[in-house]
Amino acid sequence: MNRRDAVLVSLALGTSGLSLRVPAQPRKDGKPYRIALVPDALGPTALKTLIDTLREAGRVEGTDFVLVRAGLQYGQPWDVLFKRAVDEKPDLIVAGATNGARAFQKMIPTTPVVLWGGGLPIQAGVVDSLAHPGRSVTGITMYGDSAVFGKYLQLLRDAKPSIRRVGVIWSQVPPFSLREEMEHAFLQFRGAAQQLGLEVRIIEAGQPEDVDAAIAKWSADAIDALVLPVGRSV
Repeated sequence: MNRRDAVLVSLALGTSGLSLRVPAQPRKDGKPYRIALVPDALGPTALKTLIDTLREAGRVEGTDFVLVRAGLQYGQPWDVLFKRAVDEKPDLIVAGATNGARAFQKMIPTTPVVLWGGGLPIQAGVVDSLAHPGRSVTGITMYGDSAVFGKYLQLLRDAKPSIRRVGVIWSQVPPFSLREEMEHAFLQFRGAAQQLGLEVRIIEAGQPEDVDAAIAKWSADAIDALVLPVGRSV
């Protein structure tokens, strides 16, 4: 499966109602392409959009491709998920986080990977740039650039100039996310806070109970505002 097919899957996951006319290219051995989902956590809407868009492009499930699901879920050790996917000998991998994309680049470097929810793929070292990935990974990122995190503080300050202390609940923590991504985001928060004359307090919350503890702490610290970046626990 070539990069065009990988881009097609990426667009299918990121776009609703997309109509693409790309001629199907069957494998030489006549077998359907194997697309592994890691983890197996696509919601029903996203999964339907993926299958429908591939069908519009002339690719039929069961004939041209099969989805390898294998019961992979969040919460299992990531190395277990990655090994299962590799053992399935996929032609393409749909990865739900940049840690997976980076792992597969090392484990099976010639297999294309579509990232459908990564954070900062450049900082994670899986692509050269957003415009020209240059490697085996393409797909969708939640954040175009880490500068967005400083913008959060600027928007809060614009909305309420009197704020002084801002709390950040960061739920995208290892092993779900890579430490390199987090550190880039934290640098942006702290740099923007310094420029705006704000005090920013970041708490890593990988579990729901961590969020409760953070809220209790900030209630005592008299936080003026909260930033809740996209995450899985909040």
